[in-house]
Amino acid sequence: MYTYRYTGLSRDKLDLVFDLIEEKAKSLRYWKGSVDTNLPSSRKKNLQRKLSSWEELVLTLVRTRKNFDVNFLADTFKI
Repeated sequence: MYTYRYTGLSRDKLDLVFDLIEEKAKSLRYWKGSVDTNLPSSRKKNLQRKLSSWEELVLTLVRTRKNFDVNFLADTFKI
């Protein structure tokens, strides 16, 4: 019901998209930081995901469709 309003996809279509990308999403490579990043390289390698692949997909679709502020989305997704 609410998925279409926020993502532009019905729940059935959202499930279909997720089924298509689920395997690739598991090996998604995140930004490692630039040379100027102050995190030690050992810490960069051990960063844990805060969201599941499903939640990352939904967050991305909501962000691109509604253009919500990243702080709002961080509060909403508790990250």
